[in-house]
Amino acid sequence: MATFAETPLCILVKSRPKEKKGSPSRDGGRKKPMLKELQEKKYPFSDLDLLRMLDGLLQSRIIKLPAPNRPEEAGRTNNPGHS
Repeated sequence: MATFAETPLCILVKSRPKEKKGSPSRDGGRKKPMLKELQEKKYPFSDLDLLRMLDGLLQSRIIKLPAPNRPEEAGRTNNPGHS
């Protein structure tokens, strides 16, 4: 039986720290804001400005709205005063 004295092959692999989903290190230790908190937050622009911004993004095709799942119901409202 023949044996060879060669340098062994060494493969270096960087190991990543294992994280659990939602671990504090992943999201900076902060909890996600609740919907109520987001609704109460004051933004530096008005609602009308927001509508104009969204219209501009749609017109320039930077964003695209998805097709409605039920196009026949797209114009409906739950407001009984409107028909």
